[in-house]
Amino acid sequence: MSQLDNELADVSCDDITEILDTVQQMPDERQEEVMISLEMHYGPIPHPSILGRYEELNPGAAKLIIENGVAE
Repeated sequence: MSQLDNELADVSCDDITEILDTVQQMPDERQEEVMISLEMHYGPIPHPSILGRYEELNPGAAKLIIENGVAE
């Protein structure tokens, strides 16, 4: 797990609420810019775009990752 993954795993619901509250206080135009680039994902299976990158590096890897996630 990368350092970024570890940091994101430590983010609590309170942290997410604080981030969203901060964004909601921004001007509408700035909110749109931030929300376009804000994406959250949590679960045993990586986001589809990340799975796609694994698949590019090693064909068949995405299937193995999904099967492992389902098994968990």
